Amino acid sequence: MSLLDKFKGNFVDNDDDEELDEEEGMEEEGMPASPVNPSAPVPPRSQAVRSSVGRAGVPVRQTSKPYTMVVVSPKEYADAEKIADHLKAMRPVVMNIEKTDDDEAERIVDFVQGVMYALDGRLDRISDKIYLCAPSNVSVSQDSLTPQPEPQAAPEAPQGEQEIFSVDELVKQFSMNRVSSNDAVFDIEKLNWINFQYMKQLTPDQLLELTLPFIEKAGYVQEPIDADKKEWLKAVVWYVRDHLYYGAQAPENVKVFFEDLPALQDPELLAVMKAETSALIIKSFAEELKKLESFDADSIKSCFTRLMKETKVKGKAAFEPVRIALTGVTHGPGLYDMIALFGKEKAVKLLEDALAYCSDN
Repeated sequence: MSLLDKFKGNFVDNDDDEELDEEEGMEEEGMPASPVNPSAPVPPRSQAVRSSVGRAGVPVRQTSKPYTMVVVSPKEYADAEKIADHLKAMRPVVMNIEKTDDDEAERIVDFVQGVMYALDGRLDRISDKIYLCAPSNVSVSQDSLTPQPEPQAAPEAPQGEQEIFSVDELVKQFSMNRVSSNDAVFDIEKLNWINFQYMKQLTPDQLLELTLPFIEKAGYVQEPIDADKKEWLKAVVWYVRDHLYYGAQAPENVKVFFEDLPALQDPELLAVMKAETSALIIKSFAEELKKLESFDADSIKSCFTRLMKETKVKGKAAFEPVRIALTGVTHGPGLYDMIALFGKEKAVKLLEDALAYCSDN
């Protein structure tokens, strides 16, 4: 239903339960209507019975008979005179200029404004092209002039279950029809997960560029950074990439490469270190690392695999004490890559220092 139709159907108050046909409550140009005597006296304001609110929410000061409202769709400036005649007869007019030429419409509105000023009435725009002309004997509530929006269909949900989009995909998928007035939901865990998906798409150089300011702020490195140190930093950040949901998490995840390990105090970790085979595997591994000529992840893996066969210490009994000795925890990213990034000197020192926690060293 259009805004104009709402005014036609809802302007007249039926407070007295009178049955009003369309001719009594509304007339439109070109349609038969109840005869009105323009010279009939207008009831003074003091004789108004009450101010009531019609079904459209427009308060109208009424006498015992409802007002006749006229709907006019002027085509040219000459039609403005007809509107003036209705207003002089104290009939409220809805003026629809949706199909009127813009220049003509502007002249008509100017003319009607002058008429309303002379009659001590008011002219209110109720939509872009529709005006309510209310004579002095009609009271209109300003709040009611804002039309109620038509019920809107629920926004169409995006198709599929895709959650990660490129900029081009977002531009293609976006539609104002999907914008809802409902409150937004702020889910920090979901946002972190989404950011993590984008973080995983970064190249090693991009990831270093993103995280380096945070690593510098933590005091682990300072500018200028030479080329070799920068390549090492790139490898370190890339090593912990699966634990980075955003750049600010970098210092916490790379600190093992820069800080000394705190003393072990956790009873469970100490129990692992005091196991019967822990000292053997840690001491043997330190000695074998010293002998390696190529200190890379593959060489370190071959060394440790051979050592487990020789000592017959395998699985958790071998991996857990070594990892605790190197990092202070039992789980983490790949062991061999981490040892290679530590370098031979630091890895051997950490293993030898950890023997102090073992029952037999």
